[in-house]
Amino acid sequence: MARAWTESYILSQIRALLRKLSMRMPSIRQIKLESRRAYKGPHRLLKFEYECNHCHEWFPEKCVQVDHLVPAGSMKTFHDVGPFAQRLLFPAHGHLQVLCLPCHNTKTQAEKSARKII
Repeated sequence: MARAWTESYILSQIRALLRKLSMRMPSIRQIKLESRRAYKGPHRLLKFEYECNHCHEWFPEKCVQVDHLVPAGSMKTFHDVGPFAQRLLFPAHGHLQVLCLPCHNTKTQAEKSARKII
């Protein structure tokens, strides 16, 4: 049985595609380059490790994410697609940071809780 193409389903698909596209943006790559160093540990296949901007520990690439200091926001209607894409794909200089997964999850949950209060 096919899923109904509701507005929320279409917006979730657009959001997912934009987030996937944002990972290829030069600004995302640049911020990761600035926070990496050569790995010299026991794992021979691991070439680089990245410093978390919050806890300042070093992690392999699969354990870090690039975070927007100013949240990209949400898309609740089709009118929000343009501004969301603009904030996500073209962040202002200096508005990105590399965070480890635990720090990124903590920050994201705090932002979600703050939005619910407002």
